[in-house]
Amino acid sequence: MLLRMDCFIRFFGGRFAEVGAEDSYIVFKLLSVGRSVKPWILPPKLKRKSGAHHSWRYFFIKGVERYKLGYEPIYIIASVRRDIRNVFIVIGYVTALLRRTKRYDTAYWLFRRQLKRLVFGES
Repeated sequence: MLLRMDCFIRFFGGRFAEVGAEDSYIVFKLLSVGRSVKPWILPPKLKRKSGAHHSWRYFFIKGVERYKLGYEPIYIIASVRRDIRNVFIVIGYVTALLRRTKRYDTAYWLFRRQLKRLVFGES
């Protein structure tokens, strides 16, 4: 990920926040303040991971991070249709919700944006 120095200093104060989902956080933070984010296209380097699977804990932590980022609950519940292991994402999300885990500063913006997309079909 490439960032301009003025963006880095102005919006991040010259430091990155210590978050679990740093790549998503950076993109959402810049989008929430009205900046544009363009993809940097590189050819993928595929490595075979024969037989390597993530544990339930990976999905649980992913659910907690999605809560902190501000993902909308219907999106999280609908993810179970794609993969049954996403049940642990739902459990992590609900656990963070019940514990009232502190959310990142972009959470309100992302939640509003996802609801708008869900209700009105806008992007």
